[in-house]
Amino acid sequence: TSQKIEGGYILRGYHYDVDYVVRADQAKVEMLRNALDEKNEYYSALGTLERIFYSMHVIDLVEDSVIEFNSRDQVREIVNHQLGAIEMMVQVMSAVTEEEYKKEALEFTNLTTLADRMKDKKIISKQFVGKHTGWFLASFITMEADYQGRPTKVIYTTRVIDEEKRQEETLI
Repeated sequence: TSQKIEGGYILRGYHYDVDYVVRADQAKVEMLRNALDEKNEYYSALGTLERIFYSMHVIDLVEDSVIEFNSRDQVREIVNHQLGAIEMMVQVMSAVTEEEYKKEALEFTNLTTLADRMKDKKIISKQFVGKHTGWFLASFITMEADYQGRPTKVIYTTRVIDEEKRQEETLI
Protein backbone atom coordinates (compact mmCIF):
# COMPACT_ATOMS: atom_id res chain seq x y z
CA THR A 1 0.00 0.00 0.00
CA SER A 2 1.02 3.61 -0.38
CA GLN A 3 0.24 6.78 1.50
CA LYS A 4 0.56 10.23 -0.09
CA ILE A 5 2.64 12.66 1.91
CA GLU A 6 4.05 16.04 1.12
CA GLY A 7 6.82 15.57 -1.44
CA GLY A 8 5.99 11.99 -2.39
CA TYR A 9 4.61 8.68 -1.17
CA ILE A 10 5.35 6.27 1.65
CA LEU A 11 5.38 2.66 0.48
CA ARG A 12 4.44 -0.09 2.90
CA GLY A 13 4.89 -3.79 2.23
CA TYR A 14 7.12 -5.60 -0.27
CA HIS A 15 8.96 -3.44 -2.82
CA TYR A 16 12.34 -3.31 -4.47
CA ASP A 17 14.50 -1.01 -6.55
CA VAL A 18 13.09 -1.20 -10.07
CA ASP A 19 16.08 0.74 -11.43
CA TYR A 20 18.24 -2.36 -10.98
CA VAL A 21 15.73 -4.55 -12.83
CA VAL A 22 15.29 -2.04 -15.65
CA ARG A 23 19.06 -1.63 -16.07
CA ALA A 24 19.56 -5.41 -16.12
CA ASP A 25 16.79 -5.80 -18.73
CA GLN A 26 18.27 -2.99 -20.83
CA ALA A 27 21.69 -4.67 -20.69
CA LYS A 28 20.15 -7.97 -21.88
CA VAL A 29 18.31 -6.22 -24.72
CA GLU A 30 21.51 -4.45 -25.78
CA MET A 31 23.46 -7.73 -25.70
CA LEU A 32 20.80 -9.44 -27.85
CA ARG A 33 20.68 -6.48 -30.25
CA ASN A 34 24.49 -6.63 -30.65
CA ALA A 35 24.36 -10.38 -31.26
CA LEU A 36 21.62 -9.91 -33.86
CA ASP A 37 23.57 -7.11 -35.57
CA GLU A 38 26.66 -9.33 -35.66
CA LYS A 39 24.66 -12.22 -37.11
CA ASN A 40 23.09 -9.95 -39.75
CA GLU A 41 26.54 -8.63 -40.75
CA TYR A 42 27.80 -12.22 -40.95
CA TYR A 43 24.99 -13.32 -43.28
CA SER A 44 25.18 -10.09 -45.26
CA ALA A 45 28.86 -10.79 -45.96
CA LEU A 46 27.93 -14.28 -47.13
CA GLY A 47 25.23 -12.80 -49.34
CA THR A 48 27.80 -10.72 -51.22
CA LEU A 49 29.63 -13.93 -52.16
CA GLU A 50 26.55 -15.49 -53.75
CA ARG A 51 27.27 -13.91 -57.15
CA ILE A 52 30.50 -15.90 -57.38
CA PHE A 53 28.86 -19.29 -57.02
CA TYR A 54 26.32 -21.24 -59.08
CA SER A 55 24.67 -22.19 -55.80
CA MET A 56 25.36 -21.40 -52.17
CA HIS A 57 23.64 -22.78 -49.07
CA VAL A 58 24.30 -22.67 -45.34
CA ILE A 59 23.66 -26.08 -43.80
CA ASP A 60 23.16 -26.56 -40.08
CA LEU A 61 24.28 -30.15 -39.48
CA VAL A 62 22.90 -30.21 -35.92
CA GLU A 63 19.43 -28.90 -36.84
CA ASP A 64 19.37 -30.65 -40.27
CA SER A 65 18.31 -27.37 -41.90
CA VAL A 66 19.27 -25.27 -44.92
CA ILE A 67 19.37 -21.56 -45.69
CA GLU A 68 19.52 -20.85 -49.43
CA PHE A 69 21.62 -17.86 -50.48
CA ASN A 70 21.73 -18.57 -54.16
CA SER A 71 20.43 -21.29 -56.40
CA ARG A 72 19.63 -21.67 -60.08
CA ASP A 73 16.26 -22.69 -61.48
CA GLN A 74 17.36 -26.29 -62.13
CA VAL A 75 17.96 -26.71 -58.39
CA ARG A 76 14.99 -24.62 -57.19
CA GLU A 77 12.57 -26.75 -59.22
CA ILE A 78 13.80 -29.89 -57.45
CA VAL A 79 14.16 -28.67 -53.87
CA ASN A 80 11.44 -29.61 -51.42
CA HIS A 81 11.82 -27.21 -48.48
CA GLN A 82 9.69 -29.53 -46.36
CA LEU A 83 12.62 -31.95 -46.19
CA GLY A 84 15.58 -31.73 -43.87
CA ALA A 85 19.03 -30.92 -45.24
CA ILE A 86 20.09 -34.59 -45.41
CA GLU A 87 17.16 -35.68 -47.57
CA MET A 88 17.25 -32.49 -49.63
CA MET A 89 20.93 -32.99 -50.52
CA VAL A 90 20.27 -36.58 -51.67
CA GLN A 91 17.29 -35.44 -53.73
CA VAL A 92 19.15 -32.59 -55.45
CA MET A 93 22.40 -34.44 -56.12
CA SER A 94 20.52 -37.45 -57.51
CA ALA A 95 18.65 -35.17 -59.90
CA VAL A 96 21.44 -32.87 -61.13
CA THR A 97 24.49 -35.16 -61.35
CA GLU A 98 25.29 -37.25 -64.42
CA GLU A 99 24.76 -40.97 -63.78
CA GLU A 100 28.45 -41.95 -63.93
CA TYR A 101 29.27 -39.43 -61.14
CA LYS A 102 26.15 -39.92 -59.03
CA LYS A 103 27.54 -42.50 -56.56
CA GLU A 104 30.67 -40.43 -55.90
CA ALA A 105 28.61 -37.21 -55.61
CA LEU A 106 26.22 -38.80 -53.11
CA GLU A 107 29.15 -40.04 -51.00
CA PHE A 108 30.80 -36.61 -51.06
CA THR A 109 27.59 -34.77 -50.12
CA ASN A 110 26.49 -37.29 -47.47
CA LEU A 111 25.68 -34.97 -44.58
CA THR A 112 25.54 -37.82 -42.05
CA THR A 113 29.29 -38.45 -42.47
CA LEU A 114 30.39 -34.89 -43.30
CA ALA A 115 31.31 -33.78 -39.76
CA ASP A 116 33.69 -36.74 -39.36
CA ARG A 117 35.21 -36.27 -42.82
CA MET A 118 35.77 -32.55 -42.19
CA LYS A 119 37.12 -32.84 -38.63
CA ASP A 120 39.77 -30.12 -38.22
CA LYS A 121 39.40 -29.08 -41.89
CA LYS A 122 38.24 -25.75 -43.25
CA ILE A 123 37.24 -26.92 -46.73
CA ILE A 124 36.78 -30.04 -48.85
CA SER A 125 35.98 -30.03 -52.56
CA LYS A 126 35.26 -32.45 -55.38
CA GLN A 127 34.52 -32.17 -59.11
CA PHE A 128 31.52 -33.74 -60.83
CA VAL A 129 29.63 -33.47 -64.09
CA GLY A 130 26.14 -32.03 -63.88
CA LYS A 131 23.27 -32.68 -66.27
CA HIS A 132 22.69 -28.95 -66.85
CA THR A 133 26.09 -27.44 -66.07
CA GLY A 134 28.80 -29.73 -67.32
CA TRP A 135 31.73 -29.85 -64.89
CA PHE A 136 31.15 -28.26 -61.50
CA LEU A 137 33.14 -27.95 -58.30
CA ALA A 138 31.26 -28.74 -55.09
CA SER A 139 32.73 -27.50 -51.80
CA PHE A 140 31.91 -27.65 -48.12
CA ILE A 141 33.39 -24.84 -46.02
CA THR A 142 33.37 -25.01 -42.22
CA MET A 143 31.46 -22.09 -40.76
CA GLU A 144 31.16 -23.21 -37.14
CA ALA A 145 32.66 -26.21 -35.36
CA ASP A 146 32.24 -27.94 -32.01
CA TYR A 147 34.97 -28.31 -29.38
CA GLN A 148 36.24 -31.47 -31.14
CA GLY A 149 36.84 -29.62 -34.42
CA ARG A 150 33.84 -31.18 -36.16
CA PRO A 151 31.75 -28.74 -38.19
CA THR A 152 28.25 -28.00 -36.93
CA LYS A 153 27.43 -25.48 -39.66
CA VAL A 154 28.87 -25.44 -43.19
CA ILE A 155 28.56 -23.47 -46.39
CA TYR A 156 27.89 -25.67 -49.42
CA THR A 157 28.85 -24.07 -52.73
CA THR A 158 28.94 -25.14 -56.34
CA ARG A 159 30.80 -23.36 -59.10
CA VAL A 160 30.59 -24.24 -62.80
CA ILE A 161 34.09 -25.05 -64.08
CA ASP A 162 33.19 -26.57 -67.45
CA GLU A 163 35.13 -24.01 -69.46
CA GLU A 164 38.24 -24.45 -67.30
CA LYS A 165 38.03 -28.23 -67.73
CA ARG A 166 37.80 -27.83 -71.54
CA GLN A 167 40.85 -25.54 -71.53
CA GLU A 168 42.68 -28.08 -69.37
CA GLU A 169 41.85 -30.87 -71.83
CA THR A 170 43.02 -28.71 -74.74
CA LEU A 171 46.34 -28.06 -73.03
CA ILE A 172 46.83 -31.76 -72.30
